[in-house]
Amino acid sequence: MAFEAATERNIALKKLLAKAHTTNNKGVNNEAIASQISIAANQIIGEVIPSDPATAYHLGLVEYVEAELELDNTSSGKSYRLKFPDDYGGDFGSGSQGLYIGDVTFAVPFFYNDNPVQSDDSGGYQPRLFDNGVEVPLLDASDWFFDYFACLLTSEDDLSLGSTGTVQLYIYTGTTVQDHIDDTANPHNVVPSQVGGIALWQPFTEYSSGSFVYYDLTSELGDSDFSNGIYVATSSHTSSATFSSDQANWKALNSSFQYDQGVGASTWTIDHNLNRYPTITVLSSSGFQIEPEVEYVNLNRVTLRFSPAASGTAYMN
Repeated sequence: MAFEAATERNIALKKLLAKAHTTNNKGVNNEAIASQISIAANQIIGEVIPSDPATAYHLGLVEYVEAELELDNTSSGKSYRLKFPDDYGGDFGSGSQGLYIGDVTFAVPFFYNDNPVQSDDSGGYQPRLFDNGVEVPLLDASDWFFDYFACLLTSEDDLSLGSTGTVQLYIYTGTTVQDHIDDTANPHNVVPSQVGGIALWQPFTEYSSGSFVYYDLTSELGDSDFSNGIYVATSSHTSSATFSSDQANWKALNSSFQYDQGVGASTWTIDHNLNRYPTITVLSSSGFQIEPEVEYVNLNRVTLRFSPAASGTAYMN
C-alpha cells in the first residue's frame, strides 16, 4: 500500500529539517527525534570550487561537457538521462563515451555561480538545454528541471527531444570527501583550498595559498605533544618530499605555547617562537577570562598590557 500524500510530504519536509517523522499529527517543531539526510562520503564535493569556471577548470576541479540525452523509458516521456558524448575524451577518459554521467560523477551545482554555462568558460554553472541547437530557456513553458547529482533532466510536459537534445554543463572532476579519507599517505601535497581549516590560518601565518602542507599522522617527525601534526613550508619547496630532510624550514601550524605570569604585572612580554601571529586567550589567576591590549611585536614575540595589573596564564594557538 502506498503512503498517503500527507505522509510523503511530512517525511520529506521533516527529513530536510533534521527531524524524524513519527506521525502526521505532529508538526516539525513537535518531533523530538533528530534525523539527517543520508549521503555517502564519495558523493560529497571535497574541494572549494571557485565561482569562476575558468579558474576552476585550471585547478582541475571542473570540466565543460555538452552532454547527449537518452529518454528514460520508465518516465512516460518526461525524463532524460545525460550521457557522455560519443567523442568524449576528457578527464574521465574515452572509456566513458556513451556512459551515463550520473554513474561516473555529478554536475557542478549552480549556486557556485548561477549565470548560464558558456563553452568558453566565461559564464557560470547554470546548465543550458538545447533542442537541435536551439536553446530551451530555463523558464520555458515545459518547466524542465535538472537534477545535478543524478544528471537527469525532467519536465512536467514531454519535451520530445529524442536524439536532438543536448545539455551544456560542468561536471565535477575534483576529489570527494571519501578521497580525502582514503588518502593516508604521508606527506600530503595539498593547498589550503583542499583542506578545511588551513585557509583560516593564513592571515596569522602569512603563508601563501601555494605553500606545501605536510601531515605527520604519527608525530614521528614532529612534536610528540600532537598526535596529528600539521606543518607548512617556510621556505621555497618544489616537493613536499623534502620534509624529512629539511625539517628546519617547516613550521608546525597546530603547535601552541603557554605562558604563566605568577606575579601581577601590567605588561607581559612573551617570546612564544611560534613564527606566526597566534590567537591568544588569557585566564586570570582566579580562572576568569580577561581581555588585554595585544601588540604583535613580530612573528615570535607578543606584548600584553593590562589595566589594572594582572597575573594568570596566556594560551597561544
